[in-house]
Amino acid sequence: MGFDVAQAEHGQAQVHYQPRPEHLNAFGVVHGGACMALMDMAMAAAVRSQSPAMRAATVQMNTQFFAPAQGTLTAHAHCLQRTATLAFAEVTLHGADGKPCAKASGTFKLVRELLPRNAAQPTA
Repeated sequence: MGFDVAQAEHGQAQVHYQPRPEHLNAFGVVHGGACMALMDMAMAAAVRSQSPAMRAATVQMNTQFFAPAQGTLTAHAHCLQRTATLAFAEVTLHGADGKPCAKASGTFKLVRELLPRNAAQPTA
């Protein structure tokens, strides 16, 4: 979709998004689904910044919209808590005017990165 991860470290992430015309709804503002995809990705980036060898699969996401999302969007996410298998994160989405337009929280299942199918397997 064209998301730009500006920063992801120490459980924090900042992701920018310049919406394309196909991601606008009938009112000319960014579609809620595109906003949710951006916030999901930002939370996952914050979670993964603590453990780059892990992958984060979304298992739950709760979203609240406050105002229309317009112009270049910025998502600020942070990891709240992490266990051996789960992570919990929050994100706030800001419009081009800098005001918050949405907020979300998410729960992520942590899984170790798998070897690619074509990777050489160790021999016994």
